[in-house]
Formats: sequence, C-alpha cells, structure tokens
Amino acid sequence: MHHQMKELFEEKLAKCSGRLSDRKAIADLILKNKALYHYTLEKITTPHSPNIQRLCWSLDIAFLESPLYFREAFPYIVKGLCVQKKDSCLRSLMKICAAMSQDPYYFTQIKKVPQKSNLLVERALELLTEPHEVAVQVYAMETLFRWRHEFKWIGEHLADLIESQMEWKTAAYKARSKRLLKTLKKESHSP
Repeated sequence: MHHQMKELFEEKLAKCSGRLSDRKAIADLILKNKALYHYTLEKITTPHSPNIQRLCWSLDIAFLESPLYFREAFPYIVKGLCVQKKDSCLRSLMKICAAMSQDPYYFTQIKKVPQKSNLLVERALELLTEPHEVAVQVYAMETLFRWRHEFKWIGEHLADLIESQMEWKTAAYKARSKRLLKTLKKESHSP
C-alpha cells in the first residue's frame, strides 16, 4: 500500500470520534479498498498500534455489513484477540469471533484450522474468567457456547462457570446467560 494512502487512513482514524457515522465511514473505506483491508488486518495484530480501538470499532461494523468479505480474516482476528489488551478492542474482535462461530460457513472454515480454533477457545475462556467489561465476557460466553460440541470440556463446565459469575454480574450479563444456561442444562440432562 502506498505510504500516502496509509497516512490518510491513519489521519481519518485519529479524527474518528467514536460516533457511529465516523466508524461507518472508516468501515466503508476498509470494504472499498482491498489494500486498506489488508493493512487493517495487519494493524490489529500489532500491539500498541495507534488508534487501534477506533479501528477495531470500525472493523466490527465492516464485518457486520459484509461478512463474506472477511473470509481469510479469521487468523488475524484471533491473533488480534491475543495481542490487544484494551477492552474496547477486545469487545469488537470477540464480537466478530462470536458472529463467525454462529455462521455455518465460518464455523466449518475455522474447524479446518485446529490451532486457531484452539487459540480462540482458550482466549474466550480467559476473557470470560478475567476481569473485563461485560460485553467482552458476553461475546466470549457466546463463542464458547457455540464451540461446546467440538470441545467436550466446554459443555461440561460452561454452565458452572456462568452460574458462579451471575451473582455479581450486571443485568445484561444475566439476561444473556439465562438463555445459554437453559440450553446447557437441557443438554446435560439428555442421554
């Protein structure tokens, strides 16, 4: 990618206020320019990258608008999950992983790369059990829930983990977890 294009993109990121319209404008740039898309994927895997949370917020919007555009992005998203430390970044990246895990196409593709799927599950478990904002933990919980049939230990322990945290979590966490717990309990009682 041209140096000048990178500079212009970085300027736009720096000016992004966090408003939906600003994030959407960045997302549109990512979707319209393959070089910026690749630059974005590389940038999310770089620790301490400037304006990274703004980029992650925009990437989340771009993914939701055009999920098939992100076919080769999964390894980068997982690496970004492992590298980034800010909850605002982790929330967006975990949201993308949760959505990919729910999509049959992506789920099948992810299973083909066991090293990355193992890493995703391990990181989701860390994010669920460590002190992070509720949205990060909810997306981690949903990701683990989706992978429960591929990793037997998840099905065996996820309900206990969720229940142990519910007492001191927010109403949003409790609302999301009740639906998952209902299914997990049904599955644990069926032969």
